[in-house]
Amino acid sequence: MDDRLNQIIEPLNERFDGFKWKRYLTLLIILVLAVIFFRRYSVVIGLMVATGVVSWATSELSLRWTGIEAATLTTVLVAVAFGPVYGAVIGFLTIVLQMMAGGYIGMYMLWVVPSYAIAGFLVGSMATGGIVQTGIYTIVGLQAVFSLFTLALSPGRIGKYLPYAVGNVIFNVLAFQMLAPMILAAMA
Repeated sequence: MDDRLNQIIEPLNERFDGFKWKRYLTLLIILVLAVIFFRRYSVVIGLMVATGVVSWATSELSLRWTGIEAATLTTVLVAVAFGPVYGAVIGFLTIVLQMMAGGYIGMYMLWVVPSYAIAGFLVGSMATGGIVQTGIYTIVGLQAVFSLFTLALSPGRIGKYLPYAVGNVIFNVLAFQMLAPMILAAMA
């Protein structure tokens, strides 16, 4: 009986060794906080889950270079629908969720994470010309900031970063045009 129990427990111990279990625990904590904070807003929770899944999938499939991500869409939608405080909080939580789910851990977190919180606050504070226009302005602004910080603080990475930035802008323009109006209507 003990051998069978050890055969079951040993793979579990190996699975939870190292960094991965900490990453998954962090993701779980972020989602629990989001559920507590946004109990009434199931669309927001769905967007956050989608953000984590997309990030994990692009990482696992080695598609990070494409710029496919959902944190920008989620941040802008929440900011427009619920205002600057919610936009800032969800911007922060969503980009951390995205980075943890995809294993994007690096120096660039120092400027990316606060930028999403600031973007969420600013978008929620300003009158918009529509969700598509707001989303496009936001992603172009974010990528400009990220490119400048990358150039200033990690100049050797700018050549690798710029193709990602272009792909990210294209992906987000399409996402805002095709998905944002429908999702925003569901959030009303």
